[in-house]
Amino acid sequence: MALLVDSLCNFQEESAPQSLPGTPSTTATLDNVIHQCGRLGRFQWRQYCFLNLIQISAGLASFYYVFGAAEPDHRCRLAPSLWPNDDTYTPINQTHALFLQLYIPTKDGKWDQCHLFDSLNINKSLIECPNGLVFDRSIYGFTFTEAIGL
Repeated sequence: MALLVDSLCNFQEESAPQSLPGTPSTTATLDNVIHQCGRLGRFQWRQYCFLNLIQISAGLASFYYVFGAAEPDHRCRLAPSLWPNDDTYTPINQTHALFLQLYIPTKDGKWDQCHLFDSLNINKSLIECPNGLVFDRSIYGFTFTEAIGL
């Protein structure tokens, strides 16, 4: 029986973790390994901030694309000789609504987004928007699409 107890004790001593000479005996946990390597210094904090800056800017660019690059409803801007400062998508009054009916073609109850009736031609031919576009800001506000004129 004593031989069995001695062999078990020897087995436990051999399987116990060995520590390096001159270091206290501790178990190998992540906290102990990090403590043994050293605390976070100035270099580690710089690396941490730089890597997070890259990730945050990539996330902001992806998030902005959802809302900033949205394509709001738009129509052609009326000529300044017809309606100066035509910058609202919806008609302001009945006269503005009449001009929109006369100069902007409709399809399925919506204004054509890229064409305008040619006022110089009797046969109502369509032309591209010569005066730019007017965007609906009721949902998105001012977007990147509007800023670059897409």
